[in-house]
Amino acid sequence: MIALFQALNRWVENDAYIPDPGDYVFYDWDDNGVGDCTGWPEHVGMVVSVSGNKIKVIEGNKNNAVEYRELTVNGRYIRGYGVPDYASKATKAENPSSPAAGTGTGSGTSGSLCMAPKWVGVVTGDDLNVRKWAGTEYDNIKSWPKLSKGNLVDVCDSIKAKDGSTWYYIRIDGRIYGFVHSDYITRSDNGSATSGKNISVGKEVNFTGSTHYTSSGGNATGKRCKPGRAKVTAVNMSGAHQYHLVAVQGGASTVYGWVDASDISS
Repeated sequence: MIALFQALNRWVENDAYIPDPGDYVFYDWDDNGVGDCTGWPEHVGMVVSVSGNKIKVIEGNKNNAVEYRELTVNGRYIRGYGVPDYASKATKAENPSSPAAGTGTGSGTSGSLCMAPKWVGVVTGDDLNVRKWAGTEYDNIKSWPKLSKGNLVDVCDSIKAKDGSTWYYIRIDGRIYGFVHSDYITRSDNGSATSGKNISVGKEVNFTGSTHYTSSGGNATGKRCKPGRAKVTAVNMSGAHQYHLVAVQGGASTVYGWVDASDISS
């Protein structure tokens, strides 16, 4: 079934994904809890409700009966989610009421977290932890555990942690979601995050900067170069300089190295 959902572009395995009621959750009982779970699923259930970081699931063969199970967001044994496109089959539009203010459950429909970018943030701290839920008691996500100073992210929502602090629900590289403390994110002057433009290897972009670097690290040596059209040959969104560019013929640029995300546009 995973292959079916993947073919429909409805398969999700982001570490911090918050499922919606009706999503299918797939289990791999062989998951040892270390690293990303990529094994073969042995069981499936349907999400009934989500409250905070707790997921209520109904299953048809639990102890030889139909029973509920409670999971934690990005908990052990979760292989991923099949997300049916129910909206395309709907015959009547619904108008759900907005969640009550101050509940700390996000601004999306029925209190769920919004996954659409609202504004662009810049990381102001070094080695910023990206966690599975709002709060320092939660582990870092596996697919993108830390962000570097200067990285751009899409800020999708905000939520209160147990201690009352505000955390942002962010999107990294246009595809990975997690939670970061709001004290280490400030608004960017850019209209949209480069990470949210799906700029990937092989894409041709417009380089607007004047410096390229020998590596993506913060201690890399910078050299002068000319702006213009270039092709993305490597991506490291956790680095200080996130994209490796090579100038294209006739594009006027002389770039050949790592550059800042803020210096490119599609």
